[in-house]
Order: sequence, then structure tokens, then C-alpha cells
Amino acid sequence: MSFDPATNTFMKYPERSPYRLRTYTRRRSADGSFWATTKGDGALFKFWPDSRRVELVTNQWRSQGYCPRFAVSGDGKYIYYLAGIDLQGPGGDYREQPVVQLNTETGVRKVIAFPTDYYFKKCGYAMMIPFGMELSADGSLLVINLNGAFKPRVQPLYGNPAIMVVHIPESERND
Repeated sequence: MSFDPATNTFMKYPERSPYRLRTYTRRRSADGSFWATTKGDGALFKFWPDSRRVELVTNQWRSQGYCPRFAVSGDGKYIYYLAGIDLQGPGGDYREQPVVQLNTETGVRKVIAFPTDYYFKKCGYAMMIPFGMELSADGSLLVINLNGAFKPRVQPLYGNPAIMVVHIPESERND
């Protein structure tokens, strides 16, 4: 479906995407597409609204989970996200939520940090989902605001919002 602000009308199209949209980039990539993620299965895909074409690129970390927010570098070369937000293990633990860098030109994913287990062990803080994510203009800092709780990793994990700043080394931004 699209909206034309000039005519104040909506247009419904016959195509149906196999993906349930969850997150998308604010601006188009150089090829005219928007990057997007799915709600449930962790897919990262590209969407061209003009032709209504969809292309699966990769999964965000594993076969399940999703990343409800991500940030894009100013040049569009890198996408950063906190991946793997899904229940895992017999106790429904949230674990292994790495901060991932995806190179949009090569498709290579790189883990920048594993903050979830680190902060749980160090401070007793169990992270859940990010509600916002922004990259500094020079790409050296990724600021994430998220929710979580100071208690054992059991649901629900909310009630204690936090801000996390991830420093991205220059060597990781210039490959």
C-alpha cells in the first residue's frame, strides 16, 4: 500500500510480501531500496517501493528473533543492530544479543560486541529490546536506548530503561 500526499489518496497493490515488516531505514540506499527487517524470523531484506520488489539479503543473526531498531552510517555502507532478540533456552533466557555491523556493499556481518551476557554478569542487568538506536555523525559511537531489568533473566524483562554507548573502532569502520 502507498500514500500519495499530492492527491491525499492511498493505493493498494495486488502483490503481497512474504515478510512482516518490523524496521526499515529512513532513506533509500544508492540503489533506490530501503533496508528492512521482519517481525518474527530475523530476515534482513531490501524493498524497492517503485517496483514493489523485495529481495532477501540475509538473516540478522540466527534463524529466529528480530531487531526492532537499527542505525545506518551516513554513507549507507554499514547497518548496525542489536540482534537475536528472542527467547532461548529452557528458562526463556535472552542471551547472545550481539551488536552486529552489516556491510551493505559486501553483505559481510561482523559482531562488534556481546553486551548482553557481559552486563548481566557485571551488573545483574538483563537487556531486552532497544527502543532507539542512533549512530554518531563520524560513525564512532552507537547509542542504544533499551529496556531491561535487574533480576534473573525471566520474563518480563522491563522496568529499568538504560542507555548503552558502543564504541566502534576506526579499523572496523574503514574496511
